[in-house]
Amino acid sequence: MNKLRSVVSKKKQRYQKEGFDLDLTYISDRVISMGFPSTGAESLYRNPLEEVKSFFQSKHDDHYKIYNLCSEKNYDPSNNNSNTFYRFPFDDHNAPHFSLILDFCEDACRYLMEDKQNTLAVHCKAGKGRTGTMVSSLMIYTGFCSTASEAMELFGRIRCNDSKGVTIPSQKR
Repeated sequence: MNKLRSVVSKKKQRYQKEGFDLDLTYISDRVISMGFPSTGAESLYRNPLEEVKSFFQSKHDDHYKIYNLCSEKNYDPSNNNSNTFYRFPFDDHNAPHFSLILDFCEDACRYLMEDKQNTLAVHCKAGKGRTGTMVSSLMIYTGFCSTASEAMELFGRIRCNDSKGVTIPSQKR
């Protein structure tokens, strides 16, 4: 286990199986929450992009789509040669516009319905606040949860050791 990555991921669950050590959690069998896939020096303490790609190729072959919610960070376009990375950006510690939530939920549902093997991963920088907002919205949109509080509680319980997922008031609205 990479001690530095473990310190940075704080109280979030980590995927530590089959040689992987990633800030990544299966919220359901087809929906994943994770921290930002990084390159360079940042990959020493965040998810290394190459390890993330290796994980998804080995676990989900060509049946995955990764949603980046960061407005402040994007990937090098050369890393998206398989067209698996998509952006639905909004600022950290802020709530997304309702239209962005709807667009994300429609896109995610369409992708999940295309093939029963399709899996999606959602991330912001830490994979908690913005990610929790959008994953919780998706759980409501699909009928998996009936209320926002139920969805956020479920997300927090699965993603975080302390059950505290979405904590920013504007993101909990």
